[in-house]
Formats: sequence, C-alpha cells, structure tokens
Amino acid sequence: MNSSQLDSLTIEAIRNFPTPRLERLFDECVQNPAKIQGARHALIAAQICLARGSPHAAAFMGHAYFTGFGVKKDLKLARRWYSRAAKQGHSQALCWMGYASEYGIGCARRSPATAFKFYLAAANKKNVTAMFNLAQCFHEGKGVESDPKLAVFWWRKAADYSDANALCNLAVAYENALGTRRNRTKAFKLYQAAYDAGDRLAGWNLGRCYVEGIGVEQNIRVGRRLMMQFQSVASRAGSNSHRRLSGRE
Repeated sequence: MNSSQLDSLTIEAIRNFPTPRLERLFDECVQNPAKIQGARHALIAAQICLARGSPHAAAFMGHAYFTGFGVKKDLKLARRWYSRAAKQGHSQALCWMGYASEYGIGCARRSPATAFKFYLAAANKKNVTAMFNLAQCFHEGKGVESDPKLAVFWWRKAADYSDANALCNLAVAYENALGTRRNRTKAFKLYQAAYDAGDRLAGWNLGRCYVEGIGVEQNIRVGRRLMMQFQSVASRAGSNSHRRLSGRE
C-alpha cells in the first residue's frame, strides 16, 4: 500500500490493517516529504499504530516533530516521542536520543555521557549510524575516556555494513596507525571502498594515495583527477576537511 492508495480508504477501514503494513506507509511518506497529503496519511497510520503500542510509530512522531513533517516543528515534543520509542528499545530512537543529548536538542544542556550511553545501546542493536557515532565518541573522548582501539573497533563494525564515513575514517586510522597497526595497502583499499560507497570526499585521500604512492602504485594523473573532483565537491559543501570526525543524526 502507498499513500495514493489510501485516498479511497476510510480511517475505519485501515484500522483493520496489520501494524507492519501501516508502518510501511509512514516510512514511505517520510521518503517523500514533499507530499502534503502523504503527511496526513502517515500521521493517521501512526496514530493507529500508537494505540497498538508500536515503538516505530512513536519514533515516527519524533521524526515528524523534529522535522516539521505534517505538524508544527517542536524539538521538545520530538524528544518526548523519541524518548518513548527509545524506552521500548527502538534502535533509531536510541541513536537519535544520543544525537540529541550530544548536541542539546530539545533539552536544557548537552550531555556527552548520556549521548554515549544511548549510542552504545543503539549500536548493540546493530544501528549503523550509532556504531559510527560511538566510534567518534571513543576517538574524541566524548562522554567516555578516549580509546583509539575501541574507535577502530566500532568504525570497523560500521564499515562491515559498507558505511562510507566509517570506511573513510578506518582508512585514516590504518594510514596513520591510530588505534591499529599501520597498513597503507589496507588504507588505500578502504579509501577506495568509501569512494565506491558514495563518499566523494574520500576521493581526496584516494587521490593523494595515487599521487604519493601510498598503498598503490604511483599514478599522478589519476590522483590529481580524483583530488580535483574532491575540491569541486568541497567547494559546494563549504569544507576542505578530508576526514569525518563528528557524529551524525
């Protein structure tokens, strides 16, 4: 079922739909946020699922209030709904609560220690974004004592799911012996994997490897081409950084 199919259906009719079917509906609507009618349908489906105790619906309501999707944006209400879902063990909600605690979203102050606990809980439920953010906590000493080896451990966990950011940071670790033995061949392969996974900023490090012959036979022409591509992307993004050292929502 998609949002357009719901047009001809009454609320009473969809009350009998199974919860997974309704959850797919509001997931689809989130992927198409420009559809105003879709937002209304998603909120109806979410309310029905909430009455059934669905943590996924609570997380959706958190997303709705955080982004202003079909409702007036309200960070405190977003936090309240995400907190409800997190208490039910919803991995995405746990990760968002970590992000909100780290940056003080919907609350009076930041709490890196609380953020770390939420990220750890979400990462243990195989939430890839939480794995990456947890690695950043260990890398930067946010909410926990800095531990390069554990940073590498969690970057590797996220990289196992082909997370482009984690692949790039893991490559940086291997190249510079951060929490692991230096292995420039592996670093090159990871930069390549990050680039192939869609991280165009990884192209800078990949290009540098070719220019300097790091972990690969030197090829200045290929290296410069990749670095020029990065400069084009970075200029649009307003950044010259070739590492990702901050977490993400």
